Amino acid sequence: MVAKKALESCRASGFQVSVAVVDGGGNLQVVLRDKLAGVSSPDGAILKVKTSINFRSATTSLSEVVNSNIEASGIKQLPGILILGGGVTIQASGSMVGAVGVAGAPDGKSDEKCALDGIEAIQELLEFAD
Repeated sequence: MVAKKALESCRASGFQVSVAVVDGGGNLQVVLRDKLAGVSSPDGAILKVKTSINFRSATTSLSEVVNSNIEASGIKQLPGILILGGGVTIQASGSMVGAVGVAGAPDGKSDEKCALDGIEAIQELLEFAD
C-alpha cells in the first residue's frame, strides 16, 4: 500500500518513478516500477531505502550532513549507499518500522514528497497499531 500510494503520488505530479519498501530489519518487501520509469530507477530506489534504514534517517537529511561536513563526506564512498533525497524511514510509536525509497523524479525533494505521501496513506494504520 505504501509503495502503491508513493507511485501514484509521483504519477499525479507527472513523474514516472520506482519505489522500494523495506521492513524494520531492512528486508526488501516490494519494488514497483512505473511503465516509463528510467531503467536504473529501481536500483536507485533500493539504494535510497537501504541508506535510509541503515542510517535511520531520511536521505535528504543525511545528504545535508554529508555535504556540509568534510569528515562525514566519506560516507558517500561506502558501497550500497546512495545519498540523494528520496529515502524516508517509517515510524510508529517512536520506533522505526520500515522505510520507503523513491527514485526517478527530477530531484530528490520530489522523490521524498512521494515517499512521504506513501507513508501518510498508512499513518492511521500505524497509529492504530500503538
